[in-house]
Amino acid sequence: KSIEDLYPKAPLTLDDLYGTEVEEGIWKVYLGTRIVYHATTYEAAKSILNDMHLVKGSKGMFGPGIYFAASMEIAKHKSRVCVGAYVICKVDFGYAIVLGSPCKNLTLEDIREYGCDSVMGRSGPNTNWEFIVYESERTRPLQMIRLKQKDIDNHIYNDEDEEGWNAGGISIHFGTKPA
Repeated sequence: KSIEDLYPKAPLTLDDLYGTEVEEGIWKVYLGTRIVYHATTYEAAKSILNDMHLVKGSKGMFGPGIYFAASMEIAKHKSRVCVGAYVICKVDFGYAIVLGSPCKNLTLEDIREYGCDSVMGRSGPNTNWEFIVYESERTRPLQMIRLKQKDIDNHIYNDEDEEGWNAGGISIHFGTKPA
């Protein structure tokens, strides 16, 4: 099951989470391993698939981490870059601390105090969840979906020299783990 299946796009209340209150007002929930989306530039997506490695960002709504969403639409909305591709990943979230508002200085050490491996957070009520890990070892890039969109120079991307296949406005590229 994907996170989207487990936790639909509709805003959730803590009553919906079947979690554990680890401290007053602080909840954790077991997410386990899920298929999720990471929005990024096309160049970064190619690098991620080539290296089979995602790199932690330097900042974010929940501190420096690797951010994911349950759908491409949510990933694009939450991304801080001009999205040129999505990387579909299998991520081991383990136990996630549930946060209903930003905490920009959050670290792995902070969430480990609550027995958690990741964050399930959102910017406020009635907003979509995002999912954050702080260790690249928890991620496994599976494939890239490249957008067919005009870039800043009004140039249309051309996939004639790229491996993959075109699926109605997007190109799918599969990563392979290096030997």
